[in-house]
Amino acid sequence: LAQYSLGCCYYFGENVEENDELAVKWFKKAADQDDEGAQYFLGNCYKNGFGVEKDYEAAVEWYIKAAEQGDADAQFEMGRCYYYGIGVPEDDSLAVEWLTRAADEDNNQAQNLLGVCYAHGHGVSKNMATAIELYKRAAANGNIDAHYNLAEYQYGQVTKRKVKRTG
Repeated sequence: LAQYSLGCCYYFGENVEENDELAVKWFKKAADQDDEGAQYFLGNCYKNGFGVEKDYEAAVEWYIKAAEQGDADAQFEMGRCYYYGIGVPEDDSLAVEWLTRAADEDNNQAQNLLGVCYAHGHGVSKNMATAIELYKRAAANGNIDAHYNLAEYQYGQVTKRKVKRTG
């Protein structure tokens, strides 16, 4: 726990000068002891090239360790990686599996992206009612992209009705 906390101090520059290399050093020590938070942040470091060379495959290795321990942020990242093919081959079914786990833990990013999957039939049968429900949950949890997706859907519905009435 102390190693993870020290890693966070260096990662965010809390009470010390921000230093990504030292953050990675301390996250790695904690991650090797199965600290899921450290594993998640180490994944972020590899994904973004903070303190280490950018390496998507290494990011996935750390994210999956944290995700399997129940870290909702890491579960979202795994879903996002499978959805976009970042560090792993694209796989919409696995994306939905990880996004569902994170969404069930109220991760608003996962709720929004899972809504996108349902809206477009990526890895699941297309279901706009489920997509809208997920967008609403994500929006209620503060996700701005979900607000946009809801507005886009509602605007599209209004436009379709106007076309029908005038056409």
